[in-house]
Amino acid sequence: MKNWIYRALYRLRPDLTGIILFTLLWLVLIVAYGGKLHLVEGSILLPSYIAVGFLLIALFYHLKERTFGAKLYPLESFPQKAKRILRDWVPVIYLVMVYETLRDYTGLIRPDYIDTKLYELDVILFGVEPVIWIQRFVHPILTDYFTLMYGLYLVPPMAMVTLLYRARRREDFEEAVLATVLCFYIGFFGYITFPAGPPRFYDGLVFDPPQLEGFFGLYELMHDQMDRSSYVMHRASFPSLHVAVSALGMLLAFRFGDVWNRKWLAIIGSWLAVNTWISTVYLRHHWAVDIFAGWIVAVVAYYAARWVRRIWNGIDAHCEAIAVEEPSEARMVAGAR
Repeated sequence: MKNWIYRALYRLRPDLTGIILFTLLWLVLIVAYGGKLHLVEGSILLPSYIAVGFLLIALFYHLKERTFGAKLYPLESFPQKAKRILRDWVPVIYLVMVYETLRDYTGLIRPDYIDTKLYELDVILFGVEPVIWIQRFVHPILTDYFTLMYGLYLVPPMAMVTLLYRARRREDFEEAVLATVLCFYIGFFGYITFPAGPPRFYDGLVFDPPQLEGFFGLYELMHDQMDRSSYVMHRASFPSLHVAVSALGMLLAFRFGDVWNRKWLAIIGSWLAVNTWISTVYLRHHWAVDIFAGWIVAVVAYYAARWVRRIWNGIDAHCEAIAVEEPSEARMVAGAR
């Protein structure tokens, strides 16, 4: 029985195991708190588009290898390559589906908003609300600049994941992907448990200027559409996932920087992260307390992924030891790789 569990975990790998555990916990919470399970249109279409995108990438590399005769690695058939790429990136596809569905479950556990609590904590910590204090620096060019920085929050971790994947550093790739999805999942449970809206929607604050304006129109292009269409934005501030994900990307750049250029990856990752943190307050998207919570989420996800990797190293070693004794298991081990 114990060996069967090890074999199952070996084949699932940390990412699929995490997806299964997250889904089970999510379903338990929905049932326990009277929620209804249903999929919205975006939760079907957007992940499907992403999956098709990965298939096109697989086709591109397949044709490239066949045309130019790549000899660094054994050539795969297109179905093999497509299957491998979809399997490797399924955590990202599933993450998009969860996010698109999440809007109907924010505040499931605690329906009352905690905006006032977050505002009071900000004032206690800083003596002033940082979202109000930073208004003295408002300028249309800065507004567009921070809008761009806010929109690039996902670039650092996904760049690291992609670089590790291209370098075929399998275990490092799995750890980076797991850290990224854990970061999002922890944030999702935060939204379900502690619903809070952005400061720009809080009635107790008086802004000057009342409405931010961009110099090039980037702010209006992004935020007008976002405020009209994304219901989750009104109830998903704590913790700040923009802060958490960008901070995680910076940590991954320092950890796996040797995959390209450690110095430049650290500089770029740090620059994007710090500017993302500032943008969350400047653009009135998050309370300062949300930033602190985002940092905590990033650190927890980062070290949790490293801990899980050590566990799977033990599982791998156990299954490979079984394979030495059982020829049929040797084929299973080879196939799982």
